[in-house]
Amino acid sequence: MTRTFISRAALALALLSTGLAAQAQDGFRCGTDEMRRKAIAADPSILQREAELEHFTRQWLAEHNARRDADTVILTIPVVFHVVHMNGPENISTEQILDAMEVLNRDYRKLNEDLSDVCCGFQDIAGDIHLEFKLATIDPEGNCTNGIDRIRSCETFVGDNGSKLNWWPRNKYLNVWTVQTIRSGAAGYSQYPSAVEGPNAPADGTLLLHDYIGRIGSGAEFKSRALTHEVGHWLNLKHVWGDNNGEDGAPQDHMSPTCGDDAVDDTPWTRGWNTCPTPAQSKNCSDTIYENFQNYMEYSYCSMMFTEGQNERMRAALASGLAERDNLWTPETLAATGTDGLTDQHCAPVADFYCFNDAIATGNPNTPQGTDFYCIGDQVSFFDNSQRAMPDSWQWTFQDGEPSTSTDRNPTVSFNSGGWKTVSLTVSNAQGSSTRVNEFSVFISYPWSVLSGAVQEDFEGSCADCYWFTNNYDADESFWHHVSNAGHSGGSSMMLNAKDSYGINDYFIDEGADDIDALVTPDMDLTWLQNGEFSFWYAYAVSTTDMEEVTEKLEIWSSTNCGRNWQLRKTIDEEDIITAGTTSAPFVPGSPAVWQQESFNLASSFATDHVRFKFVFYSGEKSNNLYIDDVNITGTVGFNDLQAGTTGLTVMPNPTEGEVSVVYALSAPGKGRIAMLDAQGREVWSRATRDLAQERVTIDTRALGLAAGVYTVRLAHETGQRVERLVVR
Repeated sequence: MTRTFISRAALALALLSTGLAAQAQDGFRCGTDEMRRKAIAADPSILQREAELEHFTRQWLAEHNARRDADTVILTIPVVFHVVHMNGPENISTEQILDAMEVLNRDYRKLNEDLSDVCCGFQDIAGDIHLEFKLATIDPEGNCTNGIDRIRSCETFVGDNGSKLNWWPRNKYLNVWTVQTIRSGAAGYSQYPSAVEGPNAPADGTLLLHDYIGRIGSGAEFKSRALTHEVGHWLNLKHVWGDNNGEDGAPQDHMSPTCGDDAVDDTPWTRGWNTCPTPAQSKNCSDTIYENFQNYMEYSYCSMMFTEGQNERMRAALASGLAERDNLWTPETLAATGTDGLTDQHCAPVADFYCFNDAIATGNPNTPQGTDFYCIGDQVSFFDNSQRAMPDSWQWTFQDGEPSTSTDRNPTVSFNSGGWKTVSLTVSNAQGSSTRVNEFSVFISYPWSVLSGAVQEDFEGSCADCYWFTNNYDADESFWHHVSNAGHSGGSSMMLNAKDSYGINDYFIDEGADDIDALVTPDMDLTWLQNGEFSFWYAYAVSTTDMEEVTEKLEIWSSTNCGRNWQLRKTIDEEDIITAGTTSAPFVPGSPAVWQQESFNLASSFATDHVRFKFVFYSGEKSNNLYIDDVNITGTVGFNDLQAGTTGLTVMPNPTEGEVSVVYALSAPGKGRIAMLDAQGREVWSRATRDLAQERVTIDTRALGLAAGVYTVRLAHETGQRVERLVVR
């Protein structure tokens, strides 16, 4: 009978492993052992706590072996998901989280349909852990919740203990964080109970990539058991091959060069598997013993079971006071978290939303991809990001939008005028409703560009930073702003006080670490600029003499469609970013000698309107203040391409030796600007238009000190633009 079972299972596994081999190329890699080693290096007393927990576990097992069958009480564990995101696909849906919870509960109760595919005699010892995981319905403050906490933070691009934001007390909740990136290359990791005592408690929980959560949305079936695996670590299970995450010298398809053990009696020794072998192939550490390669604590991508021994080890962890695991499932905890079936709360939604362009920027994938900038007529996608509960109705309003209202959950809208747009969302369900109004939801560029031709920005004057935009992604104390105490060519510049950056989770993040801030130029028209070059000056010092600690970088991005899509143009990092050496004090450039210029050529693709550039700075642990000044675009204006004799704009006399009259006509009211540019595209005179059908403006070229030459008079208005050439003698 046993021989027949193994034979049929062997056939099934042979077919299964063929399909999973390619999937395993994604390479699920758990970071738990790496984090354990780092924790021990910082706190060697963890080894003593590990030994004490092992002793407790052995004692607990000895006491419970005689009545193992009685240990079938289902324990409930309250759970909270912290979705750390920057408005990208990592902001996974409520449905995807619910699907992940379904998989987790199925696996821990031995209810998975593929259990029948377990081979090699292990089906008889597959363990029902008798655990039920429930999303909390009451938060630590006593408020109603759906157990999902959405946090907008650039920490989603880091994925370490500093990314574990808004930690809920671990004596009442299992904290699960999801992120876009884990820099170590892992798909996820957990902390063993022994590693999170005392001040390390805020690191307690599980952190996973968003696409290893559930089977729908950004998830996938073959990745969906990563949470099952990581919760196993959280409950003191090791990898079946022991305390490592793959070592040099491991044979192909294996995790360890030597056979190892996980301190569980009924899991055979193994080197670990990173592919799904056939049963015959699995007899690796012994010629006569099959290995449990289908275990959830493997990397084989054909995991289907825990063993009874692993069940007992996890139950022992929940009986231990270490890391307060023994308080998670008490009646008092379940009542306080709304997971006892009696105190469960049903919430009204709290309205929240954002807009996002689904086109991905070309360059660094770990850059906030959302944009606040669009052109008139662009399709802008708005996403419901409501908290606490799932709404069942949505009512949107859009200023100057098409459509102006919507009842869709995630509508797409275009706007027919420029400026910041007010958007409101009202959400409701049976428990109630709420409304959010945002007057700065999205910025639509005007039909005319703010600047044209060549640009010289020295940030001097009362309106030096007008039309520039800043984005403080984490809404912290570090942000770009205009200062008048330092400059390259003058006394002013734009400064990012990166020395003052602090992460939201200050316990784990050193000052300045992992913060991202952006500075965006005004909208520019470079249609007639030839042989263009973008340049700027910057000054920067660091707070360390160790170059390995210099992790910050400055990126320059460009957009040729109002800021809807961006392309990475230049990266300055490592020693190249340092212009002024090292100082522990907040850096202020004291002389032009500490400034450095960077530049790049502008290709023909920049010969268009609605061009923007963006400076993006990624702070490090030893960051200091960054200054940018003299942002210039140089080149020549190609007059052959200009529109001549257009209606709506008249310049006379032309040529002129002194005063010139400029007459413009507007077809409709709206914002506009009239400017005179020299042959290099620099503005020599400008003023705003007035809402008049026609206006005459007099320009005194002698008073302006204009040299003889060819100039451009440009009218830019919401209704369109006109250009005339002017010759000054």
